[in-house]
Amino acid sequence: MTGAAMSLSDVEALIARAPRSDEWVDLEFKKTTAEREAAMETLCAFLNGRGGTVIFGVTPAGRIVGQDVSDQTVREVTALFQHVEPGAMIELHRVPVADAGGKELLVLGVVPLHEQQPYTYRAHAYWRDGSSTTTMPQAVMQQLLARREHAKTRWENRVADGVTLDDLDAEEIRRTLRLGIDVGRIQEEGALEPADILAKLHLMRDGRPLNAAVALFGRPAPGDFPQCRLHLAHFDGLTKDADMLDHRPPIYGHAFLLAREAEAFLRRRLPQAGRLVPGLFARADEPLFPTKALREVLHNALAHRDYAHPGGSVHVAIYADRVEVTNSGGLPPDLTVADLKRVHESKPRNPLIADVFYLRGLIDEWGRGTRAVVRLCTQAGHPEPEFFELPGGFGVRLPSARPLGPARATAAVTPRQQDILNLLAAGPLPLRDIAARVGGDVKRETVGDDLAVLKAAGLVAHEGRGRSSAWSVLPAALHGGADGGAQQPAQNAGE
Repeated sequence: MTGAAMSLSDVEALIARAPRSDEWVDLEFKKTTAEREAAMETLCAFLNGRGGTVIFGVTPAGRIVGQDVSDQTVREVTALFQHVEPGAMIELHRVPVADAGGKELLVLGVVPLHEQQPYTYRAHAYWRDGSSTTTMPQAVMQQLLARREHAKTRWENRVADGVTLDDLDAEEIRRTLRLGIDVGRIQEEGALEPADILAKLHLMRDGRPLNAAVALFGRPAPGDFPQCRLHLAHFDGLTKDADMLDHRPPIYGHAFLLAREAEAFLRRRLPQAGRLVPGLFARADEPLFPTKALREVLHNALAHRDYAHPGGSVHVAIYADRVEVTNSGGLPPDLTVADLKRVHESKPRNPLIADVFYLRGLIDEWGRGTRAVVRLCTQAGHPEPEFFELPGGFGVRLPSARPLGPARATAAVTPRQQDILNLLAAGPLPLRDIAARVGGDVKRETVGDDLAVLKAAGLVAHEGRGRSSAWSVLPAALHGGADGGAQQPAQNAGE
């Protein structure tokens, strides 16, 4: 089939976004259609993954050269589509190449329906191994066949009883399309209505939304889909028996709403790690845990949890020494907790739901997300995260390098305090010299108050006594080690 028109600039952008050649898992170049058989094998491999694009008229190095494309050329290529089983949607685009004597590019793109995998071409299944197309291993073939059989009864794949398009968040559906286009995982096709977008995402059957559409975009009442639920709590101790610093009633809604609510809760309740911006000495506050790591954990919990059980949910809990995120549904039988810290294949419980998270750029398709969480947290100075299984569930534990008490508000560094920090950047100074250089009608006592605030914030230090005492900027603060939460001075800072 021929999709919406594609321009040369679209192809150039696609080539420019391509990673290094040894990582082109979803893009391949063919110089001419003489290689069409190999191209079809690659398209079959893309169909057995997450889709991809083959471009005729481009050298293996990514240089656009074009080729002569006639109607007969197109017929010869499209005649090969019938050898793909089950039948797949293969988009074909003819793209003129400027200043190339009428030469064109022929672009073929596929997006698989995962519940129909494995796909075959001329009765053979193909697989993408890095940038190479190979015959699919027998073990992978068996797994995909088993998943195809399971798809017939999977909760997310059933039609949602009593749910219509009016019960879904239309703006969130449109946002999914925009985000997918922005990250290059959905091809732009002009204005589409929510029903068209859902059909493109395989979330409709006979014009009716599937359960997956409710989990992703629904606005369910608690009694209709009680499993679309989030629990949030902050404990003043190490166990759930401790007093609660913050506890919210369960929140019901679609997965993206719950993700935003959970992230906002963590942002409010977790302490901030303060630092100075190098060269500016302006105060900047950052999350104690890397935002990317927290989002990865939340998105994985919402995408891969078990939605079939009405009593299931996601729990986000802050303790005195850690953050824990748990969800209903354990790991797949052939995946262990230890696998999550090494290279492993992504095996989503809910392929339709996980696909939409992937298309929005929220989760990774190659099982690298859990390893990224470990790397990001340890780089931020925290102990290594832990993955653990519960009876009927799964959890992620993020130990903290510092106590997680009540969140403290941080005070912004004032312009005068920034001037003081800039002065101290050149070297230690006594209070009298700092006051003299700040200028204006600022009293020494006022400068002393500023220094006390900066000291309480962990930005400066005071050494010595009397006339030999001096103030200096803390090196740890310049590298992000200052503690958040400037307090009011208890007394004036003197020499």
